[in-house]
Amino acid sequence: MSASMKALKAKLSEQDYELIEELSNLNDVLISILSASDYISGYKAGALTIIEIIDGI
Repeated sequence: MSASMKALKAKLSEQDYELIEELSNLNDVLISILSASDYISGYKAGALTIIEIIDGI
């Protein structure tokens, strides 16, 4: 647990802290989804580049 999360836990009610934890978890999920999407986009761009190169030969 980071120092900032410890500080929040000390200052917030249990219910508010649980909401912050849930928000943090959802943010992690969003980052994972965006990373996967970027990977797929890069893969597609690379595949299209290879196809253009091979088509030009």
